This record gives sequence, C-alpha cells and structure tokens, in this order.
Amino acid sequence: MSKLIKTILITGGSNGIGEGIIKLLASKGHNIIFTYNKRSEKAKKIVIKNKIKKDQILPIKIDLEKHSQIDTLFSKIIKRFGKIDCLINNAAYFVTRKKFENISLDHAKKIMNINFFANFKLSQKFNQMNKKSKEWKTIINISSTAAKFGGINFTHYAPTKAALENLTYGLSRELSENKIRVVNVAPGIIDTRNLKIKSSKADFQKIIATIPNKRLGSPKDVANLIEFLIDEKSNYINGTTITISGGR
Repeated sequence: MSKLIKTILITGGSNGIGEGIIKLLASKGHNIIFTYNKRSEKAKKIVIKNKIKKDQILPIKIDLEKHSQIDTLFSKIIKRFGKIDCLINNAAYFVTRKKFENISLDHAKKIMNINFFANFKLSQKFNQMNKKSKEWKTIINISSTAAKFGGINFTHYAPTKAALENLTYGLSRELSENKIRVVNVAPGIIDTRNLKIKSSKADFQKIIATIPNKRLGSPKDVANLIEFLIDEKSNYINGTTITISGGR
C-alpha cells in the first residue's frame, strides 16, 4: 500500500483493465482522473461505486483520436487537482482480427493514431507539467504481449503496441533528467468485456490450454502490478517491460 496519496491519470478507464486499476487505486485513497469516450453511464457508475472521499474521482470524456482535446484534458486536471503524479497510458482502440490483405490503410492509421500517437502527446504534456518537479513521477504504458509475438491476424494492432513499448525505452533515458520514470506493462490474455465479445466457450478452453497458469488473467492481476509500480518501493524500476501473462 502506498503511503503517499497520489494523483493519477488513467486513460480508457470505463472498462476492462482501466476499470480494474481505478477500483484498486481508489480503494487506497489515491485521487483518480480517468478518461472515457462513449460509455458515459458506465463512467458515472464507476465514480459512484469507487469514490471513498469527496472529489476523489474525476471522469473526463475525450476522443483521443483528436489530439487537441489532450490539451483541454490537462487544463481541467490542473484546475481540479493542480498536479499529476502518475500517467497510465491504458486506452487503446478495440479491434477485431483481420487478415493483412483486408486491412485498409485508413483503419491502420486510426489505430496507430489512438494507440500510439495519443500516448505520445499525453507523455509530452506530462513531461512539460513535471519538468521542475522535485519528486519522481511515473509514466506507465500498457502495451500487450502482441507487441512481441504479433498475434494472429493482428497486424493492424500489434505494431502499435510494439511502438509504445519502444517509446518506453527512449523516454526512460530522456525523461530521467526530469525525474520521470517510464515503465511498460505487457499483459497477456486478460478476461475483459472485449475478450468475451470476441470469444466463444470453446475459444476460452483453447486459450487456457496455452497458459502455464491454466487460467485467464484478470484486470485485478494487472492492477496489483500497477499499484506496486506507482509506489516508492519500485523507484529503481525504469525503462523496461514487465510481462504479466501467466507464463504464456
């Protein structure tokens, strides 16, 4: 458990891994800002369900494909909390598997725009905000094991996560002089709403058979790792990727 109350920005917080991170970190008393795009009602429910003190959680609607909205996002956060201690780049464009020959260039660009360039801009804003910080701050990127293995029929998605992973290494070297650590977390197969939409019971059994731990990962598994990474105990972890995949 963190001894210091931190102000944390999580993108893509209205479901899956993002929601799991909010649930855990809010329960520890941290101030949470999370972004969402279309799930307004779900965002409201998350605030009601997880808020344990007044003004602890701030949801902000944003279309990360429109990078100009990121400037507005940071302005709202500064007005409310005055700072951000940790940026968690979690939001990603939900995609279905497609054969390479059927992927349009416009579709591939859209995915890269959200999954990589938005995180690039968010990290720039975070760096600008914290250049004069006397305390270490943290950027945590959420990529995927697909960044390493490519996945199957995922050539429009996996490269965006590989780019984010590579960005982590470069930023960790540049931003350390501003006392900003940058760490990448690469989840394997996590049991989320999107996975349920895409998979049948038979698919689940086939997937589980490939995982040494013999179960799917949960959003809480990822959240537990995130909690450790924002804690001062992890302050020597920088410029690396931590895989959380049950051994797969």
